[in-house]
Amino acid sequence: MTSAGEGDKSLPIMCSTLNLSDYPPRKPILSTSGGANEINVSWIDPPKQLGPVKHYELVMNGEVIYSGKDQGFRVSNLEPLREYTFNVRVVTADDYIIESEPAKKKAGSKGKVRSSSTAASNQRYTPPSSTRPITTLN
Repeated sequence: MTSAGEGDKSLPIMCSTLNLSDYPPRKPILSTSGGANEINVSWIDPPKQLGPVKHYELVMNGEVIYSGKDQGFRVSNLEPLREYTFNVRVVTADDYIIESEPAKKKAGSKGKVRSSSTAASNQRYTPPSSTRPITTLN
């Protein structure tokens, strides 16, 4: 019933929302290259994609340190033997933001967490201020 009175009934509309837990990026791949104050971070595309990737964001200890299309980044000027936590965010063309599970590594600790053929770049990034919602999967 509406303010105009009773009328024909409409057909029900069925909707479902996306389950974002199906689309998380994998944990970042962390390695040291001999420098006591560097960690190489790389990542691969999520196994299932929610749409075209607009760009990636690399988060270190809660702060975005890289944003771009490369899938590798060399983090330098770190404190030797201090543990750092990294996450990768995938930002899709529709502005969905999906974050990976964290990966941790100590700067200056030898060995690889996982190996990758993706070369880390020597770029620096200063994040813009942003108020976008972020989807974090646990």
